[in-house]
Amino acid sequence: MTEDLERVSFHGRVFQKISIDDRIYLAPVANDDQEEDRLAAQHDIVTRLFGGMLLSPRIPMTEPGKVLDCGYGGGDWAIQFAEEFEDCEVRRHCPCSFQIGRP
Repeated sequence: MTEDLERVSFHGRVFQKISIDDRIYLAPVANDDQEEDRLAAQHDIVTRLFGGMLLSPRIPMTEPGKVLDCGYGGGDWAIQFAEEFEDCEVRRHCPCSFQIGRP
């Protein structure tokens, strides 16, 4: 396993080793159940704040051609966006090793 994908346990949570060593973004690895629950709840709260929309109502969105989702988590936003805008190319990048479709 490369250094970027190494994981360590810290206070009972699993983090990418490089995040701890280099004191960079300290988000637990997405396959941590507690973090997945937190990210899902965060997604739900933001969507509710936006009136059930995936984007702020201030962002005009009629027929998007391409969208890039960069972030941690299970990809709920990207999946819902792709379902809502079927003709849009939706790409997702997760900086941790957990990705949609990976075990």
